[in-house]
Amino acid sequence: MSAPTAASTRGGDGAVVGVVVRRVLFYAAISLVMAFFALPLLWLVFAPFDRTPSLTVRLPDFTLDNFRLLQDNPYALTSLRNSIFIAGTTMVLVVVFAALAAYALSRVHIPGRDGLLYALLLLSSIVTGTAAMVPIFLLMFQLNLIDSRTGVSLVLAGGLLPAAIFILKDFMDATPRSYEESARVFGASPLQVLRHVVLPIARPGLATIAVWALVNTWGDFLIAFILLRDPEMSVEVAPAGTAPPALPPAPPLPPAAERRPPRALPSVDGLSWRAGDFHSDTVHSDGTLTVAQLAQLGAAQGLDFLAVTDHNTISHHSSLAAAGAAAGIQLVPGQELTTGFGHANAFGDVGWIDFREPADTWWPGPLLLRVGGEVVALGGDGAVLTGPDVRRRIVRGDTATFPAGGGPHWLEDHETRVLAVSC
Repeated sequence: MSAPTAASTRGGDGAVVGVVVRRVLFYAAISLVMAFFALPLLWLVFAPFDRTPSLTVRLPDFTLDNFRLLQDNPYALTSLRNSIFIAGTTMVLVVVFAALAAYALSRVHIPGRDGLLYALLLLSSIVTGTAAMVPIFLLMFQLNLIDSRTGVSLVLAGGLLPAAIFILKDFMDATPRSYEESARVFGASPLQVLRHVVLPIARPGLATIAVWALVNTWGDFLIAFILLRDPEMSVEVAPAGTAPPALPPAPPLPPAAERRPPRALPSVDGLSWRAGDFHSDTVHSDGTLTVAQLAQLGAAQGLDFLAVTDHNTISHHSSLAAAGAAAGIQLVPGQELTTGFGHANAFGDVGWIDFREPADTWWPGPLLLRVGGEVVALGGDGAVLTGPDVRRRIVRGDTATFPAGGGPHWLEDHETRVLAVSC
């Protein structure tokens, strides 16, 4: 045999170097991809233990104060228990019913079986929970499952079942029928065959569906936000005679703002003017200011009163008096409601109003609503409608419609007491 030449040796070395370089580049690319996906996970691990957490990934300034603050919050642990209950219940429902349905569809041959599966999967992908939220809400309302954690779990399970059945059917198809036939020979019932033969073989698929259902339910916000309307649903109800949990100390109020000088307006029949606004929102609904900040802003603008009318919530009414007194302005409690005719404001300490009920069940007096270029008077028969043109018109009937001008309109009784206002 002839000895290898120098050229062939150099060619072999070059091939080895090329292979090494390609492997190094490959592993470097894989490392970059892994780092890209690992950074958010590292942030999740480090942020809870950081004294001053931020959006950047860094070694934490280690502290356990964040967990102490969480433990002192009277609602945090209750909210966590609610999430665990809804996620766990949904996971169990999805796994149980998907396993039964997938086994039945795998073993029973019916015309259009595969088409049914693909149709369910397609519809569950096209008709999302957001698109179907209105009929789902009406269905839950008719079944008296609003403000029910069980109702939320049923809705979430219904949305996840089509895809879960589709996935589990493949695992059921992979189970040899000879195993089931052997079990039947020894007298096993269909449920015993499913429990002792099929399910142990399909355990990887069941575990996949369980984790998938748990993750999807835990990350869902919209359905629970819409179906759990009662503010008390997120708070654990203590037995009678139990002292309420101690709330964390309220932050100090900002210093009072400098008020504008009063407006020089003529008095009429000895009456004085008061400047105010009948509608405002805080961070508890659509606003961006806290109650104290809103009070300071109203006082700085020279207002004497300000109605705080957040959407469908009164959870912050207890702090209105202190914030108003500190700023030198009267904060009027209120609530903005959604009705079939539009939005309406209710004023006063009247408690939480369920806007889903007919208006005459939660507001015995008349309502005055603005709908486009008209104002609609509800339940104001015999009252007098007054508007910017100072033309007084008598309301006839429980529902009356009038052309609307610019500015506010209001209903008065025979003693000129204001019954309802539409701005």
